[in-house]
Amino acid sequence: MYMRWLAVLPLSVRALDNGLARTPPMGYNTWYDLGCSSLMNATTVRDIATLMIDSGLRELGYNYVNLDGCWVEPGPGARNSSTNATLVPSAAFGGVEGMTALADWLHERDMKLGLYTDRGTQTCQGRMGSRHYEALDAATFATWGVDFVKEDSCFAYADQTSAVNEYSLMRDGLNATGRPIFFSLCGWAPWYGPIGAALSNSARIGGDGSFWKDVLANLDNMAPLAAYAGPGFWLDPDMLVGLRTQDGQVQLTELQMRAQFTLWSLLCAPLLIGSSLFKASSYTLATYTNREVIALNQEHLTQALRISGGDVHGCATGSLSGAQCATVWGKATGPRAWTVALFNAGSQPFNVTCDAGCFRGLNLTESDLPLQAKDLWGAAAMPTLTSLALVAELPASGGVLLARLTAA
Repeated sequence: MYMRWLAVLPLSVRALDNGLARTPPMGYNTWYDLGCSSLMNATTVRDIATLMIDSGLRELGYNYVNLDGCWVEPGPGARNSSTNATLVPSAAFGGVEGMTALADWLHERDMKLGLYTDRGTQTCQGRMGSRHYEALDAATFATWGVDFVKEDSCFAYADQTSAVNEYSLMRDGLNATGRPIFFSLCGWAPWYGPIGAALSNSARIGGDGSFWKDVLANLDNMAPLAAYAGPGFWLDPDMLVGLRTQDGQVQLTELQMRAQFTLWSLLCAPLLIGSSLFKASSYTLATYTNREVIALNQEHLTQALRISGGDVHGCATGSLSGAQCATVWGKATGPRAWTVALFNAGSQPFNVTCDAGCFRGLNLTESDLPLQAKDLWGAAAMPTLTSLALVAELPASGGVLLARLTAA
């Protein structure tokens, strides 16, 4: 990855080597849930972390609790002039003492604290950014006990050279602290895929995934970048949007939420829940706690390939006959074992098929037959495959079949 990056952009930037991100991060992020509302405070965050523990999410690996925008004190009080301009957490988090106390509280419960900043002069919410303060902010985060830093790209130069130089400053600042801090680059562009491993532990490859059309757009951005993801660096198509925020806004249907989780798991994307856990249905919790699907993300550490079909965001016609919005994704998940997802993003129910040509995308041939098949969502028993043809009648706008195939 590093040599490929040098060929694309010949700048002198050394790789990030902090020993982290051996698997994609799992946890919760406040942004789509709390935003800058009055609920964005230390009490709410503790309650969310407690729910993560009580619901079994922490035990499954969801251990990051990431404060996104609006944890910094607004206005001129954002930096403390008496302490060399260090950042000041807002009163809602109890200032510096409150933030360190929150980090300690999480660490006592085997959880981790994440914070958000921006490589520009301001964050996307108009709070203080980290430009010209990268080393200071990195040192401050380490002093507070922070475990994860997400750096956004608002109010910043948009060209690639400037972006690389600015992200390098935060990378170097975090490395210099000696504290293992996961660095999440939020740059919104697919071109971070080839160069991201030199800069960060994960890189956003598209815009905000707030709604279904955005989820599909980021899914398409992920498709050609699989070669760049692996232990130490993961491609980030944004958070798990889920169903509802604290104020009750519906973002995805349950079907769409499960489809997103299915594909994010196959793609080894970060599994950061971005919706209200207090309003989560039993279906939502069953989705986020499926151990076999989580294992696709945490144990089988290669990004799935789109092995049939085309663009699902614009719904361009792909190789599936008549299926303008159907795709098949898959990857090897063990010796003589594969996992595939048949996915219907279209507006009508559709029979999605993976035929012999599709299976060749996984180097799976007739010599591997018969294949034992298991539906990882447990919806129905599946027959043994005696030919290379897997067909599923899937509902519109998010229908998905996730099947593990094992050669006898």
